[in-house]
Amino acid sequence: MFYPLVSLEFIDRGMSVGTVGLLVGLLSGTGQTLSVFIGRVNAKCGSKWLAIGGLGLRAAGLLVFAVEDLGLLVYAIGAVIASIGSGATALAIKTELMRTSLSRRTITLRAIAVNIGALAGPAIGGAVFFLGDFSLVIVAVCLSYVLLVGLLLFVQWSPPEEQRERKAGGNGLVGAKGSMFSRLDVSFLALLACTAAYWGIYAMWPLVMPIFARNSTGDEVASSWAYTGNAVIILACQYILLVRLLSNVRTTRLLVCGYSLFLVSAGLFVNDQSIWFFVLFVVGFTFGELIVSPSLDELTGKLRRDGAGMTRAYGWTGTIGGIASLVGSVIVGVTIEAAGLAGGVIFASALALMGAAGAIAISRRSATL
Repeated sequence: MFYPLVSLEFIDRGMSVGTVGLLVGLLSGTGQTLSVFIGRVNAKCGSKWLAIGGLGLRAAGLLVFAVEDLGLLVYAIGAVIASIGSGATALAIKTELMRTSLSRRTITLRAIAVNIGALAGPAIGGAVFFLGDFSLVIVAVCLSYVLLVGLLLFVQWSPPEEQRERKAGGNGLVGAKGSMFSRLDVSFLALLACTAAYWGIYAMWPLVMPIFARNSTGDEVASSWAYTGNAVIILACQYILLVRLLSNVRTTRLLVCGYSLFLVSAGLFVNDQSIWFFVLFVVGFTFGELIVSPSLDELTGKLRRDGAGMTRAYGWTGTIGGIASLVGSVIVGVTIEAAGLAGGVIFASALALMGAAGAIAISRRSATL
């Protein structure tokens, strides 16, 4: 409901593209950057209250955007708070699901659930914006979080990982730390490189896509329809592609394929006046996303199956992804301001090649991944 409109709203408020890139980076990257610490809280306190508290922080942070002319500092603080809340809720729910099952089917179903929201959200946000304004969209978002909290209170959650370890005779936090860092091998470092590449590329989407959409169609609401199309493609194709057609394909090979699609999509930036180039960009980027995102989650779980190491591993990949989102948003904003959308081609291409190289490195170290 919020992301398809936020970049253009800030530009309409008189902010430069570089400043918008900074705020979008804070919104998408801060919570992820702190995922290592959020993961420690998760392992100690459990996922339930982390998920619920995160929704409260998210709502509190977003409310500042409903008011115009509060200044960059206030908006930046709101973005940081909202992002921490989002990161806490996302990590809590992800680790709860991954502790239940690491099958590609479960991971893909989680991604489908996320994209059901991604399909409904922009459509609702666009309708609310049409009927009212951007502030009304923020209010609708916060009301949806209240509903989510009510639903999560009725969910049965697993006990905290450290509590489970202590009952099993483990040594809690110290043991989990030792396990995490002692097993930080080349494959996991390569996975972190893949993660950084994906989130650096994905950070371009909320900034580049609305500008590309407006340039090629002349319609400011076209970005909302692109978000909707992105979600429709993922919902229609992800399960069939990953669980049925490509079920026997190694995860690392899927990653190479996904990063190759990102590479091709980046080349379409060179013609931002063509609606067909824009459509091909959305389709190519979407197929790259639907392949890479669940594959990274699957690979992380497989590399860190045992004990509390899984929660911490997702914390590390979240932190690396957050740093990449923040840095990527700032770099892309500055690059576009200086050279237009064509300036993003080199940046996105380099990241895509880095991600493919990381996946190949993991593949060479393990014949099963």
